[in-house]
Amino acid sequence: NLQAVLEPGDESTGLLAQNIIATRGKAPSDGNGERYLVRIKRRMYPGRKGEQVSTLKSAQLKEYGSVHQPARSFIRRTVNERGEETINLVVGDLTVRIDRLVTKLA
Repeated sequence: NLQAVLEPGDESTGLLAQNIIATRGKAPSDGNGERYLVRIKRRMYPGRKGEQVSTLKSAQLKEYGSVHQPARSFIRRTVNERGEETINLVVGDLTVRIDRLVTKLA
């Protein structure tokens, strides 16, 4: 979805896309469920005017926008479009792992 929100004239090296990671987060305080976080690794690169720019700042500007540019969300859009598919994938994988463990212990 990041590629989908880039304007046709935007220059892209793919650095932002390479630095998007999903990590397992701390469990919710009520003890039920799991938490996964989508994060951006902070990498510095030279901007158009020679100043240092970070991938984190670029992602924030794309996701939330600024006074000078509208928001073009790519993380929220992905969650809305692929959230259920991802949950089903995780549930299927957990079921396979549990069955494998039960077979091993039996």
